[in-house]
Amino acid sequence: MISTHGITIVHILHMMVKYLDTIVKVIKKLGFNKWVYGETIAISYKDYSIGSIMPLGVLFNGQLLYARIYKGSSMYTSVMDLGYSNISINICNDPILFYYAIFNKDVLMDKVVYSNGFPHIRTCDAYIATKVSRIDRYRDYIMVYMVPVNAVIKRKQPRVYNRAAFAIIEALVYYTKLQYVSKDLASKYIEMIKFFTNIVYRSSSRRIHRKIIKDVLDRSIEKYKQNYG
Repeated sequence: MISTHGITIVHILHMMVKYLDTIVKVIKKLGFNKWVYGETIAISYKDYSIGSIMPLGVLFNGQLLYARIYKGSSMYTSVMDLGYSNISINICNDPILFYYAIFNKDVLMDKVVYSNGFPHIRTCDAYIATKVSRIDRYRDYIMVYMVPVNAVIKRKQPRVYNRAAFAIIEALVYYTKLQYVSKDLASKYIEMIKFFTNIVYRSSSRRIHRKIIKDVLDRSIEKYKQNYG
């Protein structure tokens, strides 16, 4: 049997399988599944070069993480045109980070650090380093399948759920979809963003939360007018 310094190839393969199994358990513990999108902030990268950073809804089928990336987005360009084949999936509970990921990427980039060669947002709760293994192309988007190669839970202390964070993140998700839907559906999205704005004002007195949600609403209305008049 082939051996390297007393360690057999079979033993090495066994350790690799055990390591991958541990990663899968961490991903499941974080709540990823194939039914409900996990809202994350994704970073495409190769070595120490970052191609894009943006919010990304992610599913998990038990082996691969996968996500729909729309044409015209910075992530689409970095993966399809620039060859960035590694994606770091950041799990964050802070709505301000999601806001920066859309409207102020430079600020968020300053919060990116590397650990063992994997980039992640310094204040994120957890992150999963992945390698793109397959890309399915469609007319307006690509479906990207990712092999997880590392998973780290940084925050072990649970935090209380708050409606303001949920509402801001949901409003941002609706904002990012405005340009990809029909006028009627976009109008409904605007109403949903208004609904989430009311939730933020009722559930949080923090100035930053109210400032962010107002900006999201204003930008959404402006984008609707630009696209549909």
